[in-house]
Amino acid sequence: MSNDPLVLRGIDHIALGTDDMAASLRFYVGVLGFSLVNAMRTPPGADESGDLVEVADRTTRTDFRRPPGAPPFTGIRHYNIGIGNDTLLGLFEYPKGTPAADRDCVGALQHIAFHASKAEFDRVTSVLDAAGISYLGPFSLPDGHTTINVFDPNGVRLEVVTDVDNPDYSSVGFVAMTEEEIRAELLTLVPEDEAEQLLRNHRPA
Repeated sequence: MSNDPLVLRGIDHIALGTDDMAASLRFYVGVLGFSLVNAMRTPPGADESGDLVEVADRTTRTDFRRPPGAPPFTGIRHYNIGIGNDTLLGLFEYPKGTPAADRDCVGALQHIAFHASKAEFDRVTSVLDAAGISYLGPFSLPDGHTTINVFDPNGVRLEVVTDVDNPDYSSVGFVAMTEEEIRAELLTLVPEDEAEQLLRNHRPA
């Protein structure tokens, strides 16, 4: 295994399921003021026999097989919303009756946290108040963060986080610990040799 860590640019998109696209748009675009970037439908995919279905793209006609992990539905709405800093929130409109997720199950989306300046944090609470949407907080956390929690129309928990005293804080730098601090906790989880492997790419904040 290479000792060189991956250095990704960041999160490209987060994809959520909804059974009411209109309600989701009213919340994310109408209330929070994010930008609707595109509005499309999922293309046809492979049928149960595995045959490829021909679909049109922007330049030519080509065979397309639904990629692994894509929703198992053809022709459903797939909209993308820009939430800032070249990051997208993707929404798939699943059919009514699709089971809802439980955020506190293993592998589930527990919450999404947005990093905001103090000024933007205050704007979020103002627009939620103006729209009559209830939220939890603001809370002053022991780590110095101030946070609110609000639920989207599908029950997804969204957190907005700021640092009142340092509005330009780094999200990574804020939570970063020393190698020694991390090692002490890791040793409650894995053997020492594995802990050292997990720390091989540690970078101080």
